[in-house]
Amino acid sequence: MGRDKALCSWRGRPFWQVTWELAGAAGASERYLCGPRRHEFPPEVECLPDSPAGLGPLAGVAAALGRARTPWVLVVAVDMPLLRVSDLRALLEGPGDQGRVPVWTSPSRRLYEPLVALYPANLAARAVDLLRAGEDSVQALLRQAVEERRIEEWPVPEDRRGRFRSLNDPSELAAAAAALDDPP
Repeated sequence: MGRDKALCSWRGRPFWQVTWELAGAAGASERYLCGPRRHEFPPEVECLPDSPAGLGPLAGVAAALGRARTPWVLVVAVDMPLLRVSDLRALLEGPGDQGRVPVWTSPSRRLYEPLVALYPANLAARAVDLLRAGEDSVQALLRQAVEERRIEEWPVPEDRRGRFRSLNDPSELAAAAAALDDPP
């Protein structure tokens, strides 16, 4: 977007606040923003720096998993303001002994949406190991967890697919705002 996505605006509120409130309404007992603290964040918003910094989303997921005081971590990227509470609750309603990750399939491949997923917190060491090995893809962590049956694939229902997407540039944000025909 050419600027910090956390500070982009959706319906008059910054992305970070939309995500923060959405996670709370879905029932998240702990909430953190991964990445550096911004002066725009109120003091009650706890930030977790990526560790190590600069390695992309896997470093943020690793930081959240490592900080968790609960067995499960709901990861939600700040650039997905189209999500609804019902979308997050659908992830949280998965089987009791597995996490859940949205999956898109085509005849040639499977693609996970790693930045709105329910992770078992005990994947923290695995995430750190991947980072140390030079792997920065959250897809690798998810493939391993799915193979080990620690995370369940959740095919996103057709009527929800448009909400499970990142808004990556101003034109996508404008198009999403114009196309939105129902409240969050």
